[in-house]
Amino acid sequence: MRTRRLLLVTLSLCLTITVAGGRRRRAVGPGTPPVPGPCAVTGLPNFFYSTDGGAHWSGNAETPTTGGTWGFVVFQGEPETLVTVAGHTVLDSSDGGCTWTARHTITEDIHHTLHLVAGPPGRVFLWTEEFVLRYDRGVVIPIPIPEAIGGLGVDPGNGEHVRTLGLAGGVVRESFDGGMAWQLGGGSAGGHINSAAFDPSDFRHILAGVQNIGIRISQDGGKSWTSGAQAQVVCNMSFVTTRPDMVWVALPSGSSQAFIQRSTDGGAHLDPVAAVAGVENHVCLEVLVNPHDVNAAIVPFGGDFHLFDAVQKSVTVTNCCGGRQDRIAYSPTNPSRLYLYSARR
Repeated sequence: MRTRRLLLVTLSLCLTITVAGGRRRRAVGPGTPPVPGPCAVTGLPNFFYSTDGGAHWSGNAETPTTGGTWGFVVFQGEPETLVTVAGHTVLDSSDGGCTWTARHTITEDIHHTLHLVAGPPGRVFLWTEEFVLRYDRGVVIPIPIPEAIGGLGVDPGNGEHVRTLGLAGGVVRESFDGGMAWQLGGGSAGGHINSAAFDPSDFRHILAGVQNIGIRISQDGGKSWTSGAQAQVVCNMSFVTTRPDMVWVALPSGSSQAFIQRSTDGGAHLDPVAAVAGVENHVCLEVLVNPHDVNAAIVPFGGDFHLFDAVQKSVTVTNCCGGRQDRIAYSPTNPSRLYLYSARR
């Protein structure tokens, strides 16, 4: 309960908070005005960090922009090291977000969502359906893929071991040299892949969201598959790192009354949590799981954060400082350390 209270109170961020249609109130946060921290952020506009769970936020020395970010990786073994992609630029920070350095410009057209997948500290894979890049301590190189992909996972204990699911048929391929060469690694998940999730505690455990079927489950690295929860489309799935039986799932808006759902049995069944109000039908939203609270997750939408509580089946809507709340990330080891990307509207 203490962790959930920390989330709901301090993650009011900067925030104007609306709870189930209730009253609004203002709190202190980035841009209203900035609260001095250990440093003012340089190298990445719109980025702020907090060392006290969101009660106060750093300043940012850069001119705010209207651009967005695709998300953050915070390394499990190096919680002060972050990697992000802002627009087409890959950046990293080794001092907890104080200073950012641009490392690479993505020349490929980004037609689909760009995903960031962390391996062991120092390695990140950046992938869309059409291309894959590999980040290694500031060096970014292209990775050949044999087909368009619908999911990519990295063995947390071996950054050379990578698995993909083919977009069209869900065929599993794997690499043992960091993605430079590929071989068949298993059977097919059974159809077009809308999403995939790889268990951070067991790389053999894979969930695939298959078009018109639902969740398919493999416990042996994709060699065999069993049926899980049924759904026409599974937009995205995220394991809770400390509880691999728990998986947060986003279905398309309008596909159910509560299209943000959670599984407590590894994807076999889904339990509705709540919905984001005001979303048009057939929109896929991303679920960001809180690694310090199995019952809490965040869905960014419309420039706001929607904080979900799976126990209360409630949503708290947060907004801040005239900026869009695009992304938030947690330190994997310190629940008081948070990272926020807040672009100008």
